[in-house]
Amino acid sequence: MRRISRLVFALVGLFAIVLAFSAWLQPETLGDRLGLAATRPEGVASFRADIGAFFAVAGGFALWAGIEGRWGRAIPALALFSAALLGRLATLADYPPAREALSLVFVEASVLVALSGACLLSRTKS
Repeated sequence: MRRISRLVFALVGLFAIVLAFSAWLQPETLGDRLGLAATRPEGVASFRADIGAFFAVAGGFALWAGIEGRWGRAIPALALFSAALLGRLATLADYPPAREALSLVFVEASVLVALSGACLLSRTKS
C-alpha cells in the first residue's frame, strides 16, 4: 500500500510541476485552457508568478511526499488544492455552472481525493 501511495504522490507532484512549467514557458496556452487571458506584460508576469508558483509549490511538496514516502510532506499540497477547490465552488455559487467550470472542479476534487487517499494508504502497515 505504501508503494501505491508513493506513486500517487509522485504522479500528482509531476502533474503539478508540468503545469508550473507550462505557466512559466507557455502562459498564453495554459491561460486559454484555464479560461484566463493575460492581455498585458504584467498580466503575463502575474500568471507566471502566481499560477506557476501555485503549481510548483503544490507539486514540489507532493513529489517530496512520494520520494520520502511520508504523508506529512503532502500537507501543503493538500492545503493549496483545498483552497483552490473552495475558490472554484464559490464561483459556481455566483455563476450558473458552466461545463468548463465543472470540469475544473472535478480536476481539483480528484486531486484532493487522490492525495487524501495516498495519505491514508501511506499510514497503513503493509
